[in-house]
Amino acid sequence: MRSLLAPGGELFIHAAHPFSSCLDFDGDRIIYGYFDDRYEHLVVFSSRTYTDGVDVAPSTMYEWNHSLSGILSVLCAQGLMIDSLLEHDWTVFQQFPWLTESSPGYWVVPSERPRITLSFTPLAHRLD
Repeated sequence: MRSLLAPGGELFIHAAHPFSSCLDFDGDRIIYGYFDDRYEHLVVFSSRTYTDGVDVAPSTMYEWNHSLSGILSVLCAQGLMIDSLLEHDWTVFQQFPWLTESSPGYWVVPSERPRITLSFTPLAHRLD
């Protein structure tokens, strides 16, 4: 990542929060570990992309959960300075069946459920 940024250049990421990735597909129970474990991965068989839900040929995907501290530590180790970190109670896809679309492309926790973090956005810049 660092090599793609000019000195002083900024990196902005918006991604699913690692906590929400611990929940089952219904979003009701914690069934996956939060902390990165190289030997623990999720195998998903799907005919849709995970990024935008486009139909594709059925395939097998392997996913690993990375903790928030693990993600930020990698950015720092690459010579980036973390400027801010925001956690959001919304996401840009219907990760769980009970999420409601508050406006086009924004999915939120309905008022009758506890608010949880669904996504996060760190902002960092290259130091040199």
